[in-house]
Amino acid sequence: MTDFILEAHDLWVTLGGRVIVDIPYLGILKGETLVIIGPNGAGKSTLLSTLALLQKHGSGWLVFNGEKIDSKADLLPYRRRMAVVFQEPLLLDTTVRENVSLGLKMRHFPHGQREEKVRLWLEKFKILHLAGRSARTLSGGEAQRTSLARALVLEPEVLFLDEPFSSLDQPTKDKLLSDLKRILADKRITVIMVTQDREEARFFADRVGVMLEGKLRQID
Repeated sequence: MTDFILEAHDLWVTLGGRVIVDIPYLGILKGETLVIIGPNGAGKSTLLSTLALLQKHGSGWLVFNGEKIDSKADLLPYRRRMAVVFQEPLLLDTTVRENVSLGLKMRHFPHGQREEKVRLWLEKFKILHLAGRSARTLSGGEAQRTSLARALVLEPEVLFLDEPFSSLDQPTKDKLLSDLKRILADKRITVIMVTQDREEARFFADRVGVMLEGKLRQID
């Protein structure tokens, strides 16, 4: 078995004739947190979306847990083993509990099992007291905790984070980063995150990659 859960080989993504992502090789180790930093327009979010199978690539291939992904085949079985959290929480206009249980409902988990899992993750993110609250009334930090709980209740093998803390004030961000780091270390979930915040990357990452003009210039 490979130690890499996700690999990209000769990955190219183009838009309007311009190369947005050019990655000869990238391997993400099982259980590690890899943070990609770089300025606006560096290609960070495009790379993340491509690795998460949300965006097609022009050439190259991906390998998930030792298995080459056929881009022409059904990608749903792979996507179900991943979860993505974006900068905007993208919550539905319903309660916190219903938002967190959404993915479990779509996967037809029995009601009792759903309730147990949702309660567990609400507790982990310290928002159990908000379970019956409308998502419209949440603060930015509460909304992002709800979004993270909704992703992690599915127990993904890989969690993708697309600048999920950038709109939060510093005390809220620091507390959420600390709680999330603790949760992920306990569960040994592989994480790929993009950010422009170097301090955030230093605190959160096992490895940091620097991306400029679509290329990973350094990773260590």
